[in-house]
Amino acid sequence: MSGAPDEPRGAEDRDGADLRFVEPLPGLGGHTRFRLTPIPGVPGLHALRAVTDDGDGPRLFVADAPALRLGYEPDLPAFACELLGGGDASSLRVLVVLHPADEDGPLTANLFAPIVVDPATGAALQVLLEGSPWPLRLPLIDEGGAS
Repeated sequence: MSGAPDEPRGAEDRDGADLRFVEPLPGLGGHTRFRLTPIPGVPGLHALRAVTDDGDGPRLFVADAPALRLGYEPDLPAFACELLGGGDASSLRVLVVLHPADEDGPLTANLFAPIVVDPATGAALQVLLEGSPWPLRLPLIDEGGAS
């Protein structure tokens, strides 16, 4: 994965990184090209937007797994490494999809289906961690509003 969550990860984090998903993200219209752009002032938080001709593709918010400070280090299946070019799992960047807080509940993190990225190539894949204990929606803010 990476170092401390507050450490810069290089130019790709300051300016954004282009990602190419080897399989489309579910529910996002079949898009495979996305731009990962850091959110200023919030280390480890990013917008992930589909690259489209009109520039208005679907968007998700994601966080670098270490930035969540949850001790989240999923065991990635071997097929994920193979689909991303055969590299070692320790060299892959793990992103967690966030679900914004709304009237139905708090901000949550999807630990069951992380996005895995090969930083060297920009190849990406969302992986379902079947049989894992990681939840689909882990609340990041407790009932009292504290994180």
